[in-house]
Amino acid sequence: MTEPTPRPFMHLVKPSQTPAVPRINVTELYSVREWSSRYGCTPTELRAAVAAGGNVAADVERHLRPERDKELDRAALREAFSDQPTVDDRP
Repeated sequence: MTEPTPRPFMHLVKPSQTPAVPRINVTELYSVREWSSRYGCTPTELRAAVAAGGNVAADVERHLRPERDKELDRAALREAFSDQPTVDDRP
């Protein structure tokens, strides 16, 4: 049976670290602009979401998603029914 080859400098290799969690820094204007643009919300809505759910980007997105989804649903319904005749337009 062969002996495993020693690996030099292995004592210098750090164990893998978990990937960094994206966080939203609401004290920096450029960060607020970038995240607001990414989530399609106003800076005020972004700051409120961070205040409510913390600064982890995934948590903020989950907090903002219900409102954004509701607005998208309303817009889709308006568009779908905008060319439908109204009660007054029917013969």
